[in-house]
Amino acid sequence: MAAPAGVPELPPPSVLKRPKRGFAVNVVDQWFRDAAHTRMADVLTDPQSNIYRYLRQPMVRELFEQHASGRHDNHKILFSLVLFEEWLRAQ
Repeated sequence: MAAPAGVPELPPPSVLKRPKRGFAVNVVDQWFRDAAHTRMADVLTDPQSNIYRYLRQPMVRELFEQHASGRHDNHKILFSLVLFEEWLRAQ
C-alpha cells in the first residue's frame, strides 16, 4: 500500500521490528580526545568538583592519557563520568 502524497513511506519491517539500541556516544570521541587537557579534565580532577570524592584520581588521569594518545577508546567511561558530575551538580 502506497503512502498518501506528502507522507513519507514507513521504514521496512526489518527496521520497525528490530530490537532497541542505545544512543551512540562515539560522536564525542574526537571531542574527548582533543579535550584531554581542557576544562573537562580539570573538572574531573578538581578537588572542588562533586565527583572528586568518588574517583581514584590516578585512574582518571590514566583514562584521559590513554584516550588522548589513542591507546584506548575511553570515551564511554569519560562521557559517563561527565554526566555523573552534571547529575551531582543538579542535586
